[in-house]
Amino acid sequence: MAYAHPLYTKNLMKGEKIELPEMYPIEGEVYKHFKGDYYKIKALALHSDLEIWMVVYEPMYENPDAPFFVRPLDEWYDMCDFEDVHEKVQRFSLVAP
Repeated sequence: MAYAHPLYTKNLMKGEKIELPEMYPIEGEVYKHFKGDYYKIKALALHSDLEIWMVVYEPMYENPDAPFFVRPLDEWYDMCDFEDVHEKVQRFSLVAP
């Protein structure tokens, strides 16, 4: 069964590139998660098996579960259900460039 990911491109030859979409977070930008925590963008990375772009980001709060997190780039600007207000909100919102 093929993996049906929107940014998935199979059988890339060495030297071929997977283009970034028009919108993507930039290293150093700070984003607020819809649940309230802040994160700093560290890098974009290409998943070596799935060939999708991943966002590498650092939590800006004390005692995080890990020093860095990753999320598929195509999920970064997703709309999420926020249970407290019963409406869709953007997963991450840019706070500071």
